[in-house]
Amino acid sequence: TASSLDEVSCSIKRVHWRNLSMAAFLATYRDRKTPVVLTGLPEQSRLRSGLLSRPRFLATFGARRVTVASANTFSYDKTRMPLAEYVADHMHPQPLDKLGNATVYLFGDDSAELWGPV
Repeated sequence: TASSLDEVSCSIKRVHWRNLSMAAFLATYRDRKTPVVLTGLPEQSRLRSGLLSRPRFLATFGARRVTVASANTFSYDKTRMPLAEYVADHMHPQPLDKLGNATVYLFGDDSAELWGPV
C-alpha cells in the first residue's frame, strides 16, 4: 500500500485543452462517460474565473442532488446528496486507512441534463 497520497497515481487521462476539439470531447469522453482532466487552462480563462469558479459553481449547482457511490470495487452503495454537501464534506484527501465502502465519490451517474449548462 502507498504510504502517502503523493505515491498514488491517477489513471484518469490528462489532455491539454488546446488538443481537444468539442466534437472529440463529446465523442471520446462525454458520450462514453469517460473522465478526463483538462490541463493548460489559462488562469484567467472563462472556465476558471467564470462559471467554474468554486463559489459561482456552487451558487449555480450546489442545491442540485447528485449520485455518489462508494469507492469499493463495485460501487455497491449509492446515495444522493446536494452537490454542495459533497464538495464540503467529501472533496478533500481521505485518510489512507479509510475503507473504500466508507469513501464516496461523484462519478458519472448523473444525467447530461443536470450538467447541460456547464
